Amino acid sequence: MTPLRPPAAPARVDPARIRRTYEAVLGDPRIGPPRLADEEQRAHFAGLLRGHMWLLLPPVERQVPSMAGPFNRSAARHVITRARGVLAVPVLGASSAGDLFDLATLSRALLTLYEHPDNHEGGVVPCRRNGSPVTAGSGASAPKCR
Repeated sequence: MTPLRPPAAPARVDPARIRRTYEAVLGDPRIGPPRLADEEQRAHFAGLLRGHMWLLLPPVERQVPSMAGPFNRSAARHVITRARGVLAVPVLGASSAGDLFDLATLSRALLTLYEHPDNHEGGVVPCRRNGSPVTAGSGASAPKCR
């Protein structure tokens, strides 16, 4: 069987659809993933997730050089390498629950990189209200905008 290839014409990235797909596989964090016992259903989700990954890889790869900080670029390269490795393996029938979990996790990571290429490093993020730097904290030491 030949491995699936990316579509010839680039399709539009639909973040909401990608999110719905990986959430359907990962489930609710409080109760865990759903049981996808049906082989056809697992194969369907595997195909969707692989398609989402093919769509997300090119724009994420283009963003890596301009990402803030070496840690972010290194993390992005790791996700890209892992995704390319997974996509290089042909789909032979339905995926196992573990394979689906990996595909969903990688899709989520790629979507996060796609949506937040300028993620800030070192715990400093811009205030949503006025853009001033805010150091991360929690509880009584929760950050405040300047």
